[in-house]
Amino acid sequence: MAKTNIVSRRELEEWLDDAPREWSQAIAVRTALRFFPLAFDQELSRRDRELHSNLTRAACRACLVSSVASRYPSVESAAAASRAFADGNVAATNAYRTAAFRTSVAAAKVNRAAAAAHAASYAARAAASGAHAAAIAAANAADAAARAIQFGPTDVWKAVQADCRQLRDGTSPKMLLADGIWSKQPAWWGQAQTKADRLLGQEHAGSGIWAQWYRGRISGSAFEFADFDDDRDREFASRVVAQTDDWWSNWPKVNSAIANWVKELSGPTASGVDYFISYADEEEKMAREVASVIEDLGHTYVVQYRDFPRRNLVTAINDGLASARTLVSLYSKAYVRSKRCQVEWNHYFTLDPSSEERRIVPFLLEPTDLKPLMRQIVYCDLAGLGLTERRAKIREWLEWKPPTISRDWVSEVVQRTLSPQIEETEDGRFDAVPDPYFDQAEFPCDLSAALTELRMLLDVIREDAMNLPRIMRSAVMRYDQEIGEVGADFAWGGLDRLVSIISDTLEGLDTRELPDGLEPTIRQFLEAHAKAMTALKDAGSRMRDLSSIPVDIQQAPGERLRTFVDKINEFFEELSKSGKTTARLEEHIKEMIDEGRDLAAEFFSGKVAERPDSAVRRYILSAGGLSLGALNILGASASISTTPMGQKLLMQAQELVDMFFRFIPM
Repeated sequence: MAKTNIVSRRELEEWLDDAPREWSQAIAVRTALRFFPLAFDQELSRRDRELHSNLTRAACRACLVSSVASRYPSVESAAAASRAFADGNVAATNAYRTAAFRTSVAAAKVNRAAAAAHAASYAARAAASGAHAAAIAAANAADAAARAIQFGPTDVWKAVQADCRQLRDGTSPKMLLADGIWSKQPAWWGQAQTKADRLLGQEHAGSGIWAQWYRGRISGSAFEFADFDDDRDREFASRVVAQTDDWWSNWPKVNSAIANWVKELSGPTASGVDYFISYADEEEKMAREVASVIEDLGHTYVVQYRDFPRRNLVTAINDGLASARTLVSLYSKAYVRSKRCQVEWNHYFTLDPSSEERRIVPFLLEPTDLKPLMRQIVYCDLAGLGLTERRAKIREWLEWKPPTISRDWVSEVVQRTLSPQIEETEDGRFDAVPDPYFDQAEFPCDLSAALTELRMLLDVIREDAMNLPRIMRSAVMRYDQEIGEVGADFAWGGLDRLVSIISDTLEGLDTRELPDGLEPTIRQFLEAHAKAMTALKDAGSRMRDLSSIPVDIQQAPGERLRTFVDKINEFFEELSKSGKTTARLEEHIKEMIDEGRDLAAEFFSGKVAERPDSAVRRYILSAGGLSLGALNILGASASISTTPMGQKLLMQAQELVDMFFRFIPM
């Protein structure tokens, strides 16, 4: 049982053979969930519609029923899991046979889809079986997944090894099932997930409910759907396991029924509290301080040190998540390492992934290398503050409400917050300048130390820069150039955007492609940049305003984003021909055009999942800010706007601004 270096079906079966049945069930379910998106990777023709429908239905059914049956074991759930196994086994076997008559590429895709459905069916088998049979089924699920992902089977066994280590070290199967399915997502998975999400959303049979369900499973929601509590989750489970094969065979009816159940069972609880305070055990002192501010404001809260001691921890956490509307998370290095904190955070992120409802209010206690999704939500930086200033900040962020969205307010925020900005020089030209407020340092000693560390790490990274992906290499070299030229006076807001490009690319990259030691060096660089950002004056409040601007990412893909980028290029080329731009602005615009075209190309190639929505959102707001700045300068300058060329530029700038606002739902 001590060994967890498992790399084959036989080794996993032997490791689980003397373990509790629940261990096998948890590993089988999590394996099936990881490879669920591959069930949609098929080359389809008209005659394949039934094959596609059967594989999709069988994979969805087996994953859901195995998840439900593993959490709520009973005679009824075991019977439902057995039926799901039989259904999935038939669908996968038929797909394997059909694949033999296809081209090699098409056959490989169908085989991957069938293997993913087979892994899901084995998870159902594990949920329906005794200890020994469950171990065999879990091993078969992992083996099917390894066959499904032949271009990277080590990803399967690394994930299985991580699950085994958690179980061996004391994590309960129920807690493991409520954990995010990947500690580090492989690049192929993001692409497969994007394809599956898009296909489910486009299905005419109403299968979009499965995309919603799977998003919760990815992030480790404690329940089948994020708005459920314990009672509602059990009620949903009882309805699922009661259904017959005839019911599951009518796919549109199944999707409609599940969507209606979710709508019926979701919603606010009858009696709830305002906040759930989420913190690592090492940060209890700060949790007590935050709790006292919440009490002063007259709000209610759930917190571990007060509410959990005499209760089963898992049950207490589930009850707290179900009763509290908002999560107050206290970020620290210990918080990022804590599995329990990640479960709590993931639950609320699933409820509000766009942050529009402000279901997560984070506070940063110390410079920390946050996980990618955590970086998407703006936090309040408490590092280095005294008690009085710290309590005032906590109160301000808890009480803050986003303003009403208007065109004037959006214009003011993007121009006030984003860096660099456009400014007219004394000789009447357009130049890119740092934000005079965002880029001021409050703690010069801390900033100086961070700069020293940054320069040392950049020297190391630069030695291997040619081995980096092109867009990451470009961002690293630009960052290095800015620090080398102007040191502590550079545009920190602009550098933060470059760092986001580096971080997003790293998370979507198979790090085995990097030279030895380069990945940890890049991560140390990201942490050093975080320290520098901590030393800046009140960056969080300005970024909070920026994050309150809604951006409709669905309006961005493909042609619309590419058209926007082309119009930006056309406008600034005309501005450059008129002799109205500086070399610094032209260089910045070139980088922006390249980044925008890369983003648009990724949408068309299906690689956009390698970077999160925040990358697209950040780009659109930055481009909009430059467009608004250019329009304002043109409109205010009579010497430009009254000329024929100026009139043409003014019309182009207005068109750019109008295109930008089409991305902003108001």
